[in-house]
Amino acid sequence: MRSADGPGLGGSAPSGPVVDTPEDRLEVVASGEAVALATAAVLDGGLRPDLVGVPVVDIDPVHVVVAHRHGADDALVHAFLDVVRAPRQAGRPS
Repeated sequence: MRSADGPGLGGSAPSGPVVDTPEDRLEVVASGEAVALATAAVLDGGLRPDLVGVPVVDIDPVHVVVAHRHGADDALVHAFLDVVRAPRQAGRPS
């Protein structure tokens, strides 16, 4: 799967279905065109009845980064960053 926004890091995007939304991603997975990795929170929230989640337990945790346009003064972005930073600032790993 690739984003309609174009290739990500590293140059050209691989061939595959274009997805614009999380719902699009579920559609292409349900159609058999792709597989997807998701967070445990996605599984906890429940999946569509035509999909199954399989926990991946034999890989190390990954770091996640938030990227946004430099200098953007967007209240929604700032609010999201505050939420993301809260566990780390409270001394808990995020």
